[in-house]
Amino acid sequence: MNRLALREGWSTFILTSLVVFVAIWSLRQADWADGLQILNRIMLYGLISGLIVAKQQRIPGWIASLLALTGGVVVVLYQMTVYLDDRLGNRREKLSWLMDRFGNWINQIAGGKQIDDLYLFVLLVSILTLLLAFGSVWFVFRARWIWPALVFPGLLLFINLGYSLRVPTGLVVLYLFFAILLLVRFRMLERETNWRRQRIDYPSSIGWHAMWAATYLAMFVLMFGWIFPASVQSGQLHDTWLSVNGPWRAVEQRFNSWFTGIRGPGGGGIGGYAAFSDSFDLGGPLRLSDAPVVLVTGEPTAPYLAAHRYATYTGRGWESDVSQTTDASGQLRPLQPQIEMRAGEAVDVGDQALKTREKTEYTIRVERPRGALVFAPETFLSSDRGVNLVVPWKIV
Repeated sequence: MNRLALREGWSTFILTSLVVFVAIWSLRQADWADGLQILNRIMLYGLISGLIVAKQQRIPGWIASLLALTGGVVVVLYQMTVYLDDRLGNRREKLSWLMDRFGNWINQIAGGKQIDDLYLFVLLVSILTLLLAFGSVWFVFRARWIWPALVFPGLLLFINLGYSLRVPTGLVVLYLFFAILLLVRFRMLERETNWRRQRIDYPSSIGWHAMWAATYLAMFVLMFGWIFPASVQSGQLHDTWLSVNGPWRAVEQRFNSWFTGIRGPGGGGIGGYAAFSDSFDLGGPLRLSDAPVVLVTGEPTAPYLAAHRYATYTGRGWESDVSQTTDASGQLRPLQPQIEMRAGEAVDVGDQALKTREKTEYTIRVERPRGALVFAPETFLSSDRGVNLVVPWKIV
């Protein structure tokens, strides 16, 4: 049992993990792109490997860190192969496809062009998650430097909070609460270390007393910040904010040019066709680029193309009713129904639609494919490729 004990205490590791978890959870809540559910496993590896590297003494720290980060890259790439569509092939073929896209992304950036590749965005976020989790634990347990473990997760949290309306402000409360506890715990750990070196006796329960005091302090600070009016203005403070915010805006614009398809008001967007999922919030600018998305040939009239359809207005945005897991009889269903359509097989749209609408045919070529989206003009009837239609339970 002594081998599992930490001199800094497991409470220090738990608090560090909670601070990182809140930051990563805000990243997922921001809903920048699909596929961010893989971040949890990557974060878990980063936390555990960071603790092992920080506490081991058998090999040099830089070698241990290099080995752990190399293993982290393997974990990230493995999770990316899980995230990518199986129609790309096996894991090796998926990685080859991803590396080809990365090379094309570098060339496009070097040419000053805007890029729309959320697969590489998910890869970048996965690497940042690995570095954040590993680095936070390493700074606390090896470097004994608490501030990077607090500042970097907090910076990520506030970036997500300011970028997306989906991130709940309650995550800020959780972050501040855990951060204050971790800061007090770390400072108390430093005091205990100094007392041991100087051979000064102190009560063994002083650490828990300090944690209780930190809990009350954190609750007081949060309540004071919640109640205290934030309308106090200062000209000097405003000028300082502008001087800091100016460079940040430049960085934000550069980031948006690298990943134009990310969701939220900060995304550059090419019309947002691929950034929408089963729901989206209204608000923010619509930024269109000159890059073609699809090429449509056929009828002389230009159709309206649809990839997602939304039927429910939430007061802040729209969502699809396919997310409802209750069928027409009121019975709960664990999954949304999917109708598999073979190539050339027609959807039963009803006699009313067939009588009141004219059948048209289009050839649609997707220039910038994203996932398995199928574009259809007006009401979808059939396709020369096999498709899966996700529909509400009330239609089944």
